[in-house]
Parts: sequence; C-alpha cells; structure tokens
Amino acid sequence: MKLKVDKTSSIKVTENPIDNPKTKHIDVSYHFTREHLICKLFTLNYVSTSENLAEIMTKGLPSMLHNRYIQGLSLTK
Repeated sequence: MKLKVDKTSSIKVTENPIDNPKTKHIDVSYHFTREHLICKLFTLNYVSTSENLAEIMTKGLPSMLHNRYIQGLSLTK
C-alpha cells in the first residue's frame, strides 16, 4: 500500500528509528506505524500540499480547489 504524505518531517520521523528531543513526546502507540513501515506493509510517498486530495477532509477550501479534489476522489456523478 502506498500512503501519500505532504509533510517531509513526518516521513523522516517515521523512517528514523532514533529518538531525539524533538520526537520524545510521541506516544509509544504511534511506533505501530514505524513497525509496519519496517515490515514493508506500506510505503510513504511525498505529495505536495497542492496535490494532496486529503486536504478536502481537513479544511475548508476555495470552490475551485474543492471541486478539483472532489473530481480527483471520484466523488462526482
């Protein structure tokens, strides 16, 4: 499975098994993601924010972007 992520820092934290002061606050339960990444159950791929169709699920968008993402997700008739 390929997951598209628009934050390079998220990808780096998931791929880097070394804890550092900036990531020590991350709860142990979130290491589940890292373990499954190591087992190659999924991959993380960067996608720019402007091309991230999931943006429609997280924030209000201008009409033009909203319609573009709706079409990209095949949510139109």
